[in-house]
This record gives sequence, C-alpha cells and structure tokens, in this order.
Amino acid sequence: MPHAWHVRVDGMRNGKRVTGAGLLVDPRHVLTCAHVVTGCSGVRVSFVQADRPDLQDLPADLACAGPWRKPGDRGDVAVLTLAAEVAIKPARLSLRVPAWGDFAAHGFPPDAGPFGATMRIRTGSAHGIGEWLHVEGATGHAEMPRAGFSGAGVYNEVTGHVFGIISDASTSPDRRTGRMIPLAWVRRYWEDLDDLLELGWLSRETRRKLRSILRRIGTDADLTELVETEFHPATAPPEFWSVWDAARYVAEELYDDDRLGRFLEALILRASGGPAVTALRVWMDRHLEAPAPHPGVTSVVVRLDTKTKGGYELGFSHFIDGKPYPGGAPATVTRKRFRREVEAALNGLMAKIARAGRDDPMIEFLLPRSLILSEHVDEWYACRERDIPMTAYRVVVRDVVRLGNYDYILRDQWKSRSRRLRDGAKLEKADCSRLDPEEFYRRLLSNREACVVVFSETPGDAVLTKGLDAGVPVMLWPRASCADATPGECPYGSLDTLALLVDTAALDGLPERVRRLRVDPGHARCGPRLTLLWDDPTRIPDPPTFVED
Repeated sequence: MPHAWHVRVDGMRNGKRVTGAGLLVDPRHVLTCAHVVTGCSGVRVSFVQADRPDLQDLPADLACAGPWRKPGDRGDVAVLTLAAEVAIKPARLSLRVPAWGDFAAHGFPPDAGPFGATMRIRTGSAHGIGEWLHVEGATGHAEMPRAGFSGAGVYNEVTGHVFGIISDASTSPDRRTGRMIPLAWVRRYWEDLDDLLELGWLSRETRRKLRSILRRIGTDADLTELVETEFHPATAPPEFWSVWDAARYVAEELYDDDRLGRFLEALILRASGGPAVTALRVWMDRHLEAPAPHPGVTSVVVRLDTKTKGGYELGFSHFIDGKPYPGGAPATVTRKRFRREVEAALNGLMAKIARAGRDDPMIEFLLPRSLILSEHVDEWYACRERDIPMTAYRVVVRDVVRLGNYDYILRDQWKSRSRRLRDGAKLEKADCSRLDPEEFYRRLLSNREACVVVFSETPGDAVLTKGLDAGVPVMLWPRASCADATPGECPYGSLDTLALLVDTAALDGLPERVRRLRVDPGHARCGPRLTLLWDDPTRIPDPPTFVED
C-alpha cells in the first residue's frame, strides 16, 4: 500500500475511548498530537491500510510530548514508541509547505468506522499564525476538520510527502476550518525528527552525531546574542530553545560558507568545557574545514551625495567584517552643516561596531569629487567634547561617483585596476608641479598595473579627475608642500622619500601607516596633512536612491 504509514491511535481516558490519528516517521516512532494521548492509558496503534492483522492494535509508549496542556496551547505534539520495528515504509517528510496547496489527511472520526476516512483540504493562507497554518475543507458536502483527524498527516496524494499534522478544528458548525502544525515546528518539540530529514547542509548521520554532542554541551550563553554578535543577520534571530536549535538556524537561515564552523567555535569559547567540548573538536576536525578568519574591513561609512536640486544627501552605514549593513534614511544637509552632523553622529555609529564585538574601525568618507580635495576630514574630531581627533582612527576618502549604478564605465575601470591591487601592484609617482592632466591620463592608460599613485602635493581638480576616471583605487598626497623646505626640515624631503613610505607589498596596512604619520611628532610639517584615497570596490554600499544630473 502506498500510504500504509497512516495510523489510528486509540487509548482510554477517564473511562472513555479516545481515537485520533498519526503517522509512522521511522520504523519505531509514530507522530501524533499531544491532546490525543496525554492522560491516556493503554495507548495502542493500528496500521489500518497495511492489510496485515499483525500490525493492528500494537501497544505504544509515550516517548515525548510538547508543552500542550489545554486547547489552544502551543506544542500540541507527541511521539509514540513501538515495542519493535514494523516492516512498513515510513512517511516521506518535507519541511516546505507549498503555499495555497491542496492536500489530504486520513483520520478516524467516530462515524467513519475502523478504517477511517480521507479529508481533502487546502491551506487557507500562505502565512502561518504562530506555529500553525490554517486549513479548510477543499470540497463541500465532504469531510472537514473535526474530531478524529487530530494527528493526521497532511500530505500530497501524488508524491506522498507529509508537511505537517492536523492539530484542531473550528468549534463552529458553520465553519469547515482547522489548523495544522508544519513539520518545521514539530521538530522544535522533537529534535530527533531532524535525523529523519534530508536537509542538505550535512548528511543525516553526520548531523545525528553533531546533535548528540551538542545535547551534552554545557553553556550559560545567551544563544540569540551569540548568533547576533557572530553573524549580524539582517533580521533578528528568534529565541532559541536549545544549542541544536541555534546551530540549525545558523546552518539553514544564514549564508556564510563557514557559518557552522564559526558558530561552533564561538560556542566552544562560551562552553564550560568537559568531554563534550573535546568530542565537538574531534567532530569539527573530521567534518568541517577550519573556520575562516573574519574577512574584510570593519568601518563606519559616511556617504555624501550631491542632490539634483542643490545641497547634499548625508547617510551613515557600516561595514562589519567586510559586509555592508545599511543605516537609516539619508538626511538633507548643507555644505556648512556637513561636518557638524558627522561629528555629532560618530559616537552612535561607533556603538554598533562595539555591539558587534569589533573595535578600531576605519572611517570611510564617500565624497563627491569636488569635496575630496577641499574637505580635510582627517582634521575633524571624532569626539569634539573630549578633544579626540579623527586621527585616532584610520580615515580614508572615497569617490562616491564611482559607486553610482549609472556610471558603469567608471566602475569597470575601477574594478579592473583594483583586481591587480594585491597581485604585484605598481606605484606611480606624480610630480604635480610638472603634471599635465591629459598626459597623466594617457600614462595611466598605458600602464594598467599602476594601482597606486603618490603625488608630490595636492593635485588639481583636473589631475584628480583623470586619476579617478582611469580607475586608480589608491592615491596619496600631502596637503603641505615640502618644495621649499631646507634639507632635514621636512621628514619627506622629496616625492621619492614620500613614495618610499608606501609599501605596495603591504597595501592593506597603508591606512594605519598614514594614520601614524598624521600623529607622529616627527612628521609635524607634512604628516598631519595627508589625504589617503582608499577606494576598495569589494566594499560597495547600497546604491543611492537618486541620480545626479
């Protein structure tokens, strides 16, 4: 029989016979509703469609039950254990309920006889209400949700896949509705169900071993906070019922390739030790690649876009371990208020970095080209009230024009040159006093490996524009000229000396090197006035909601 896994469940409660339904989920376990068997004695199950006398009226013990106590309670789930395995193919289980689907359920209402009846139903909504989905009778003058269907598997008649169990029915005689508990919720009350599912992120046996270990892990950690701190998911994670519940959420709802390993490493740091932690380490060594270190840069992003009708749009966001986290809606500001708004917002922006468990962020200013040269943001304050200068942090500027989704050619040039940045990048020295913008542009186009430009002094607008249009991702220039300095007076002395400070073999450390130059007393003349354009195309915030004219 194709659906011999249907089960009738019988018991006695307060001297009265109780009958419900269930389904065989593995050779020894039957899933049903808690309200069918709670308080019952002599619980027995019958496989009415198996057409085998030896599989009728089998004794069953209550293995576990959810927290259900009265009608309407959550957790109306129970699992029965048989004395021996039965030679019946268990139900095919699926976690994904098709929206607005048509299903069937086989139950045992009092007037249907010992073999029960089939009810055809459909989901009444694509969205759950709490842990339930509403169902309704699919045809008039036929079976509808009522007593005797509780615990019946909700299944597709063609494929046989079971998606949940009927839990209750409307008490109104005018309504043909009820509710089902999807298997995705059933497994929260009976975690062993996961051992029977094909989940994709680990094989059944490997998952079973991991779940067995995590069941023994001792920790007082707030698991929701652990997941938020480690992964910063876009939506707040739920309150987890167990360590396994948290691990399952990370594996199924998040997308990082090393997400499970990172979660387990974070869990070990918060665990109380013991044999379970040792067993977990062994399991990880056998089944997981070592978790990757946190990739990318953590930074506060200050973005200023030119509005089409004058003024600017100022927005704030973050990159945490190289991943973008958008901020609130941008605000309209004037050029005069730009600095004041940024300095007022920085403390709150740093708070999110701290909550993510990170520190020492970079501060990235995404500016229109006209402001890259004129707004000396590294001379501002990170906290004016405490006289903490912006140079306490690595401060870089970026070209907001290249981020526009309407400038595909600019972005293409930028990405193309940036791909070479860490593969043997070449440095181009540019003496601004003898630099023709067009000649400079042709020079860059002929040398695609030139990814870093060091200027002898502040470049003019035309020269900077040519460098940006050519896609150069890193540029450095002093805002105080050393041309007239006597030997030994200026720490740089010449363009060649300044260029020596840029190590193209360690470009990721350049923002920190420039930060130190800005605060080093030995570089009092030029150091505090250095601009670093550090424009990494791997960190692209959300596009603006408007386009420049």
